[in-house]
Amino acid sequence: DDLADAMDYEIKETIRDAYSVYRMKAPDSFVETPAGIRKDSKKWSVVEDLFDVDELMKDTIVRDEHDARLQIDGKIYIEDVDEDKIPIKLSKDCKKLLKAQKDL
Repeated sequence: DDLADAMDYEIKETIRDAYSVYRMKAPDSFVETPAGIRKDSKKWSVVEDLFDVDELMKDTIVRDEHDARLQIDGKIYIEDVDEDKIPIKLSKDCKKLLKAQKDL
């Protein structure tokens, strides 16, 4: 209970400081009770960890590295493409020059 009271005091102090920046008086009480807060809610309760956060972070990093590797391996880089097989558009003038070269 002492720790909960200390936390309440610190929170109220923070609220007062925030209001004082705007030269306003902090409210003496809340207009409505915040959701989930009851008068007897200052009691501590033990909550079991449902997830191992460290293990989940490791799994996420491994999965991200795997996905990135797949994307990198599947990408075709400009350097990997044979320049002779790249289709390009030729203008009429270029076609005339190529035809003239063949005729020589």
